[in-house]
Amino acid sequence: MSPGDPSSAEANPSVSRTGAPPDHSNGDVVDSLASQASVDRARLRARSAWWIPVAVFALTRVIDTILILVMSSHQTHAREDGPLVMVVDPAPAHPGYLDMLTNWDGQWYQQIAEHGYPSHLPTSDGEVQQNAWAFYPLYPALVRLVMSLGGLPFAAAATLVSLSAGFAAAVLVFRLLEPRVGGFHAGMTVLVLGLSPAGVVLQAAYTESLALLLVVACVGLLAARRYGLLMIASTALALTRPIVLPLALVIVVHGVVRWRRRGELPFRPAEMWRCAAAVAVTVASFAIWPVVCALRTGVPDGFLQTQQAWISASSGQPTWLAATVHGFGGAAACAALIAVLVLLATVLRPNAPSWGLEWRAWAITYSAYVFLVTLPVAAVLRYAMLTVIPWWPFDPEAVGRTPQRRAVTIAVVVAFGISTQVAWMTYFYVIGPHLVTNP
Repeated sequence: MSPGDPSSAEANPSVSRTGAPPDHSNGDVVDSLASQASVDRARLRARSAWWIPVAVFALTRVIDTILILVMSSHQTHAREDGPLVMVVDPAPAHPGYLDMLTNWDGQWYQQIAEHGYPSHLPTSDGEVQQNAWAFYPLYPALVRLVMSLGGLPFAAAATLVSLSAGFAAAVLVFRLLEPRVGGFHAGMTVLVLGLSPAGVVLQAAYTESLALLLVVACVGLLAARRYGLLMIASTALALTRPIVLPLALVIVVHGVVRWRRRGELPFRPAEMWRCAAAVAVTVASFAIWPVVCALRTGVPDGFLQTQQAWISASSGQPTWLAATVHGFGGAAACAALIAVLVLLATVLRPNAPSWGLEWRAWAITYSAYVFLVTLPVAAVLRYAMLTVIPWWPFDPEAVGRTPQRRAVTIAVVVAFGISTQVAWMTYFYVIGPHLVTNP
């Protein structure tokens, strides 16, 4: 076989049919371009994980700012003998943006931020009255810090803390959900949370933004198996809202599932102990604030008596569970039962696992906790925001496949969200003659 024989090129792939070495330059260029395109896509995805949730949440805050300014014209004079349970800073009628942010619970947080907690529980006829110990300390402490550092009044400092926590929560929600359900559905979750009926409190003097951030952080850390950081985050949550017990149950579920699947993915003894420690710390953190209240006031069950004062003020209303079982509350009880059934159908459907075990377990356990221990009051719409994923329950394969459908979906969600927020603010947030109880 001579060098000129065509078969020699087949025998020696390093030689072309013309007898010259083959030219690999085109292949190298294609590989280089493909590699660069992959890097560019990764960079674009990383940037979108920040700017998309920031832009979406900013849109909801602009909308709510406009609603607050418009609804301010309907608010009456807030005074100590008015419909509020307690007024720290009386406001005139049509008070404007900042004063609107301190309605209802905002007044309690203002008292705490400016004057701290009382050393003695207020009583009347031997019964403990409503007081600041019912409100957890982390949020007012952060507001107080901002007030001290920036010389800001309470309302400005409170909205700064709430907005900062809200933006951080929006980014974290998007970054955790985007790999599971895609960018569009992760962004829609942020949008729907921001435009939920009580979404205005995400920039008001309320704990919802901070609680949302900590809940999402806890669920994300649990899914990532970062048990040490989870203990820190759960303790912070325990000082923000009394909702760590359902979180502890989620950690238990997570640990049991990991143990049952240890043949597929190792669950080393050291990790088991850290997971168990996370459960113990989370449960124990629930007692921190009641113990602090007892030590400061000298009343062992002072926190429980304080909570009872709110129950008494609600005329002994039953919990959502009791209202549903016994038929109290009428339409409210029916709505609660429907909400529970819809939630279960949402998180247990066949394609729900795309959210992940931890997100679904949190939605169920937290909702059950609210259903079992809270009263049938309008505040449940605030509590419901912390379920996170059920607010956008749609199948990633069924919604938003084309730009046209996505645009229509976004427009419908925005319009519906604004209408529900107007209704919630009208009946449960704006202080008017028709409101005689705390929402």
